[in-house]
Amino acid sequence: MTDIIIYAELLLNIRQITVVASLPSTYNNTTLVTLSEDRQSLSVAHDGQRSTVKLPAPVRPGFNPTIAPGSTKTLSFRLPIADDIANSLSSRDNTREPRSLGSAASMEPRTRVACRFCQMLLVKEQVKSWKDLPSENWAEMMDFWHCHKPDSHDDDGSAHKQDGVRKGYGAASSIRPTSGVGLVDVTSFHLLQLDCNITVGKDAVLLKVASWQQEGGLSFITMVWSPIQLPETKKESARNRCTLFIMDTRKYQTPVICASCNHSVGVASDTDARIYKWNTRLQSNPLSEWESHSAQKLVSAQLLAMIESQGIQKFVIQSEIPGDDFDALLVWIFTPNMYFSSTLVPQSPKQVMKLYYKTVHNPEELLEQQSLKIDELQIPTEVFQDLYSDIKSSTQLLPTPARKFQEWAVGLLER
Repeated sequence: MTDIIIYAELLLNIRQITVVASLPSTYNNTTLVTLSEDRQSLSVAHDGQRSTVKLPAPVRPGFNPTIAPGSTKTLSFRLPIADDIANSLSSRDNTREPRSLGSAASMEPRTRVACRFCQMLLVKEQVKSWKDLPSENWAEMMDFWHCHKPDSHDDDGSAHKQDGVRKGYGAASSIRPTSGVGLVDVTSFHLLQLDCNITVGKDAVLLKVASWQQEGGLSFITMVWSPIQLPETKKESARNRCTLFIMDTRKYQTPVICASCNHSVGVASDTDARIYKWNTRLQSNPLSEWESHSAQKLVSAQLLAMIESQGIQKFVIQSEIPGDDFDALLVWIFTPNMYFSSTLVPQSPKQVMKLYYKTVHNPEELLEQQSLKIDELQIPTEVFQDLYSDIKSSTQLLPTPARKFQEWAVGLLER
């Protein structure tokens, strides 16, 4: 295994690829950088070792990289990409358009939706139609249009408000699934509970446990608890220890559970069920392969949709259950669409978004202070933990000087 690490990042706006190569020792006369015949791969040789990476785009014909000699372990240079490839990528890729993952257009009447963990069908066969939900701010836009259309001066507007609710386009209205019809948004499927092979869990609340003991001081643990069986405050004077249970103001969402493996696959509301796509596998017909989408890709698609609808690129991502170390993750989407390659990632090149991130405490205060600049995204606890772990791991793929920006850490999120 070689100790030479290569990282390449496509900068589409300037039609160049930035390359950073880390060497095990300082540059010398054995160090050599070459391109493959098809100009799609780059190799770095040094002290008898050789490392090769497939580039995010082919390099312009006739260009050969040159490295200025120096006493350094890091090589950094740029490669111009072929003009026809640059034009093709520019016309094909919309940097803010979310990729359609499991949209209604890709769902057929025979499409089967199964549990990702046990492959039991979550959606019954009577569901034959799928419809995409509109943008999250559709109701407000329709209400704005309705309030500003011409009307008579002697009307106080109350008739319009009632009419908007009756016709289903007022801000107070909502879109609900009907029997045999599933609704689809970026990250989930919305169906009637009767159309699903699920069980619905019990209501619960968030409970924060504050424990004090003379040896260790004060510590907090957050858990989900039934509101009917709230524990009592404990005081153990013999051990000089006191445990206090504090109710959180937020209600924990009622879980939707797979009827076969008892794994939580979504949340319930009244007679509806919202099944998260990352907990499912899809099969368009009995002869096709099952396919699934990672939570990371679905969360990035949700962020892109929010950028498109809100025009905001900073987000507070929160877990349903607050963590013990920090409450939320503040992310700033710096580059919504980017391609990169790395010798540390076998499936290179990959399409990602580049972001800055940091952990925050008391996110509600931050959202209140900067409500017009920061939006909020709440995701299930296990998805939040995996997402944070993936973003932290992606930082290690970047060259050391590029891993920090002021007080922010820099990471990548797969699209």
